[in-house]
Amino acid sequence: MNRQVIVILHSPKLTCQSDRCHKLEAFAAVPTTATTTTTDIAWRSLLSRCRRRFKQTANDQRQQKQQQHRRDETSETSLVAVVRYLIPCSLAAKRLHPAADTPLNLGAERKLILRNTRISRHHMAPEIALHLITQECSIYHQPIGEDFCFRTEPFWGFFWPGGQALTRFILDNKQLFAGKRVLDVGCGCGASAIAARLIGANAATANDIDPTALQAALLNAELNSVDLEISSRNLIGQPCDDFDVVLIGDLFYDAEIASVLSPWLAQLAAKRKNIYIGDPGRHGLTEKRLWNMTQLARYRLPPDVCIENNGFSHASVWEFKSNS
Repeated sequence: MNRQVIVILHSPKLTCQSDRCHKLEAFAAVPTTATTTTTDIAWRSLLSRCRRRFKQTANDQRQQKQQQHRRDETSETSLVAVVRYLIPCSLAAKRLHPAADTPLNLGAERKLILRNTRISRHHMAPEIALHLITQECSIYHQPIGEDFCFRTEPFWGFFWPGGQALTRFILDNKQLFAGKRVLDVGCGCGASAIAARLIGANAATANDIDPTALQAALLNAELNSVDLEISSRNLIGQPCDDFDVVLIGDLFYDAEIASVLSPWLAQLAAKRKNIYIGDPGRHGLTEKRLWNMTQLARYRLPPDVCIENNGFSHASVWEFKSNS
């Protein structure tokens, strides 16, 4: 016997709350008052359509809010705005092209790093102390212009979520790295290379085409009483025969850099290199690219890291595998 169900939708305006706590009006296409008589099957179908409509409306309005927020933040041209929104594109470009050839006064640069950072263990790998640009630093809020104290954006001053997950994974999996020769590509602050040395890697090389990043990595290594080798060469695309392990922390920012990294990593994997990637879900790691990867760990990010990184809530560590 079919059971008749009377469905009454009476909601002046249904709302939901986005991850940015903006109220989003939903069911825009559904009449505010409707009365329908239907069977259980039709009722489930109606609910399914309503849910799909709700999700689509919420997603569309969330994207609009985020785009407007991005425009507002970018217009401030402060370092915090660059950190939250501009870094994905500009970092990809910076890591793919050589830095300026102007000579760097290493002593002065090290002093500049120390003056504009704070020592922090407030991250997913508190065993490691790092010189980081935090909200307590005046440079964090300083507008970026011609008089900015560093000649390039200080990406090395932030411990990115993918890098945090990768560093945590290294510290928790000593057996994978002890006795190995490790290369940290696009090292930034150098935390992953430092972690490798702390758990017994024979050698670790911090690689970044930004010479200031390499000085920051060396300062962080000294802070943790480990020795690091450094390299300013653009090693992406190179055979890297001197290394057993390659670390990629938060470099898959977009399709452009991913299209360069993926074939190179495939070549290294074919030579039996161990490749570990830390990533919070960037656009460059598409579903197709994940076919060559095995997820080894997934971490929940601390609340402050979520806020500073556009709402990412988790970061994963992947192992890149050869197709053969």
